[in-house]
This record gives sequence, structure tokens and C-alpha cells, in this order.
Amino acid sequence: MQSELGNDFPLAKFLSRRIGVHSSALPDEIRYLVEDLMSNGKLQALVATTTIAQGINFPVSAVIMGAYNYPYVGPMPVRDFWNLAGRVGRAGQDSMGWVGISARDDQDLQNVSSYITSASGALLSQLSDAIDNAIRHAQSDFDLWLLVDERWSAILQYISHLRKQVQSQEAFLAQLEQKLQGTFGYRQLPADKRNFLRDSIRRYASSVSLADAKMSDATGFSSVSVRQIIGILATSGITPNDWNKNQLFSEQNQSMQKLVGIMLNTYEIKKSIEKLSTSERPLDQSSIARLIIDWVNGQSVSRIASRFYPGEEMNSAIQKTTQALYKVVAHSATWGLAALQSMPTSGVDWDGLSEIDKKRMANLPAYLHYGVNTDEGVLMRKNNIPRSIANRLGQLYNAAVNGEIFSQPTDSVNTWLSNQGRETWESARPAGSRLSGEEYKRVWEKLNGIN
Repeated sequence: MQSELGNDFPLAKFLSRRIGVHSSALPDEIRYLVEDLMSNGKLQALVATTTIAQGINFPVSAVIMGAYNYPYVGPMPVRDFWNLAGRVGRAGQDSMGWVGISARDDQDLQNVSSYITSASGALLSQLSDAIDNAIRHAQSDFDLWLLVDERWSAILQYISHLRKQVQSQEAFLAQLEQKLQGTFGYRQLPADKRNFLRDSIRRYASSVSLADAKMSDATGFSSVSVRQIIGILATSGITPNDWNKNQLFSEQNQSMQKLVGIMLNTYEIKKSIEKLSTSERPLDQSSIARLIIDWVNGQSVSRIASRFYPGEEMNSAIQKTTQALYKVVAHSATWGLAALQSMPTSGVDWDGLSEIDKKRMANLPAYLHYGVNTDEGVLMRKNNIPRSIANRLGQLYNAAVNGEIFSQPTDSVNTWLSNQGRETWESARPAGSRLSGEEYKRVWEKLNGIN
């Protein structure tokens, strides 16, 4: 934790008292190690945000929620609540689990009870509300529906996914109708909303070509977004040179800013970025591009934090920075860059690239995901090497295979890492790191499931 986030980061002190912290403001490797400590009974308590609910399975006897409201937002989605509640009292545990929600007074207690009672109607309410929004814009195109209510994106993506699987347009429409009729939420709707939804979905489905569906399925964007991106890229002036990694991740040119600007016009990506943007530190085209470039070029999280949030208390700055890095850069921007690459108007000359260069080009989004700027570094990160030593270990591995990293068998990296002695790990250790080379290897073994 100190090696990745700085020597003064306070969570390391909490661990010495068997108290763990888990949130999206921590790097993936640290969250995994905290989960491992909890799974093995090494922690007495875990203070966590709702990220702990995402599929993690370890013995928990109790969940105590400080509130059921998200700050400045309102009650948490019912799905998030049941994910949290489902952590406790699982089969195979010694005792029945329990969930507590703190209440300030009797009125607050009644509010909590009402919130829990409302869970069963949540799905129907969401669908009905989305239809109400659409009815207010019934004569508009689907791009306006997405603009006012991003929930439609998932529905439109599902339609595209189904279209890709069915070659015949007529068979596709018939199967779509059948799928709709079999949906519980649809059957519970009033007749007028049911008819509106059916007719609107048929209208959209009739406009989706097989090519649109394939591109939508490949990118995770609705076909509406795909068409918009293709049009924007065509007039953006993006050239093959803009995709050169030395250009793309350099502060001296505007390539990354251009691409981030296009991402911010994509409904599916814009929403996740808006959630982290604040009046004190708006996440705009320029700041996101700079965040990406610093992250990819190996700047430490603490250094990025001091640059991105100057004047703010360092621990708070680091938490905000890691949230921006792992939610915006490692997720949304990675997704966006990969999608832009695949568009026919992206400026990438795929047909003119060699097979090796195609692999290098396809690796660029992984630079954002892993926070490294070499293909060797990506390879190390994919094999659970901490970011702080990934590029250096990658260089050593590259030399060991004579630069042929793309032609190695899948187990080559793990085998090579397992066989390296103390000297190799020590040589990759950053100057001033609190971890020794042997300790880095132990961390890698733990992340890699090696006991």
C-alpha cells in the first residue's frame, strides 16, 4: 500500500490493527489483497463502500450500514442494497448473518422500513419511469431519448445484440416481440404503456442493420451512439499519426484531447464521468487527457494527486485521484478508446499494418487500463505485477525473449517470473520503495494465487 500510494497513506496503519478499508478509491491490487485478508480471517473489521458488493464472497457475520442514502443523490438503488445484504449469512457460515442500518430517530426508522418494503416494486417502477420519459419525447429520435434518460442505452444495446444473432429481419422482429412478451416487467405494465413500448421498440429495431448491430455488439454502445461516433470521427481530422503512441501520450500535442472530446459526446461514457466531476475539479476534455497521459507515463498516484488537486490535503487528494483513475481512465476511457479504434472512420489504417503492429495498436487501450506505456508493461500487468515495477520487469522479460513478446506461449510470463531470483526482483524495485525485491515477489505470488 505504501509502495503504490505513498509512505504516509494512513490505511497501512489501520491494517496493523486488523482494520481494512475497501473502496473504488483504491487500486485493484490493494482491493484484492484486502479481500484476501478478509477471506482468511486476518481482519476484525472492514470499512467499505458499496464496491464490496460486486460479487465478492467471503464470510461476513454482519453488515452495518451508516445510511441507505448516497451523499447528494438520495436512497441507494435497491439492487445495491440487496447486493450488500447478500454478503452475510451465506450457506456454510457458522451463524445467521444480520444487517443493520443506523437510524437517527423514530422518523428515520420509519423511512428505513419504507425503503426496504419498496424493494419488490423497483424493477417495474424503473421501467415505467423510463417509458414516461420516452412518452414526453414520443415524436423525437432515439438519440434524444438517450440524452434525457441513459437507461434506454441498455435496452437498445440488447436489441442490437439480438439483431446480430438473427440474420433475417422478419425473424428478428418476431423473436424480439416474443422476448418482450416473456418479460415480467413488460407484462405488469398498463396496456397503454405496453403498446407504446412495443411499437417504439419495433420502430427502432426496424432501423437497425446487421452491420450496425455487429458494431454495437463489439463496442458495447447502442447503434445510435455508434452512428454518431462514426460521423464525428469523419470530421475530426484524426490521422494515423495521431494513433502513434508517442504522439497519443505526449503533452506536447492534442491527439488525446481530441479523442477524449469524442468520448465525452458518447452517452454511455459521459454519464460515468459526470458522476465524478465536481465544481472544484471538473473533469473536462483537457483535465481527463492530462490525467490519462500522467497515468500512462508512469507518474505515481501521489504525484498525480498533487498536480490534479493542488492545495488539497494529500490523503483526500489521493482518494479522489484513484477514483478518477480507476473509474474514468481504467474503465470509461479504456472502453472509449477501444471503441473509437474499431470505427471505420477512426484514422487507424488497420489494413496497412503488419500483424505485430496490429497487436501493438490493439494494445493501446490497455495502456490506460493498466497505467503503463509499453507492451511489455501491459504483459506484466496482465500477469498481476504491480504497476510500480511492471515496466522495468517487462524490459527484463523482453530482453530474455529477444524482443519476441507477442510470439511467446501463454504461460511464458508466469514461468519466467516464477524462475526469477532475488536479484531480478531487486533490480526492478523503484528507488526509495518500502518493499524489497523479495517482498514484491511475494505480493505477486499472492495476487497470482500462489501460496
